[in-house]
Amino acid sequence: GYVLTAASCSGIGAGTATPDLVAGTITLDALATAPGNSILCSFTNGAPRFTISKAVDIGSVTAPTLLTYAITVTNTGGANLTAPSLSDTLSQGAGARPLTSGPTLVSGDLAPLGVLGIGEVWVYDATYQVTQSDIDDGATLSNAATFDTAETLPLAATPATTAIVQTRSMTVAKTATSANFTNPGDTGTYNSLVTNTGNVTLTDAVT
Repeated sequence: GYVLTAASCSGIGAGTATPDLVAGTITLDALATAPGNSILCSFTNGAPRFTISKAVDIGSVTAPTLLTYAITVTNTGGANLTAPSLSDTLSQGAGARPLTSGPTLVSGDLAPLGVLGIGEVWVYDATYQVTQSDIDDGATLSNAATFDTAETLPLAATPATTAIVQTRSMTVAKTATSANFTNPGDTGTYNSLVTNTGNVTLTDAVT
């Protein structure tokens, strides 16, 4: 699980030591191996590792709105990480929800591109448009991300969650179209106005 990150030699006089970190070797020139030189070469191994975190800009919603997610991956180890991959899933209760956009890498990838270098911090973003159906569902929206590289095992971030706050309420107003009844048998017409004053779609109305 360790990767060679540095190699050097001392005691080579005016000679040159050329390390090959991939092959794990050091090549010494003729001056370096001249008689009388006392050569000491050292190799440094670094453990490949990273951290991942996820955040959402809104913690609770009462109406359809756009959520923006930020995923931050940091190489905290002593080796470059290659073949990076990110998976990102959004769910509400037991149901999956498709992201509106992303995840997209927006910053942090320095040369060589596509390699999470030592100390690099990569930031991805993604969005989701909350719908009225999500509000009616009422379950919490949970977004999870997992990052992996060729040198490490997959690591998942703590999910970023957005609570759905539901309000079920309505008002009923009734008015008569006729103000006066003067004769026996007069009939009146009444209008009833029902207004959904909450944020949840109301069904199965009974009148």
